[in-house]
Amino acid sequence: MSVETRDRALLITQAIADECDRRGYAFELRDNGEAGFQIVNDDARFEFTLEALRCGRQGS
Repeated sequence: MSVETRDRALLITQAIADECDRRGYAFELRDNGEAGFQIVNDDARFEFTLEALRCGRQGS
């Protein structure tokens, strides 16, 4: 993963965390120890993982 890609992923994650804070949702590491984060609001829990996918051009 390039530094640029990693930095962009961190900015996206920070923006999500900031919005969770603004809305009063909990932004936490996943409970199961896997890479990623979770957003918790009352009884609802949503787990997320960010992945870098390599996209290439075919048939150039």
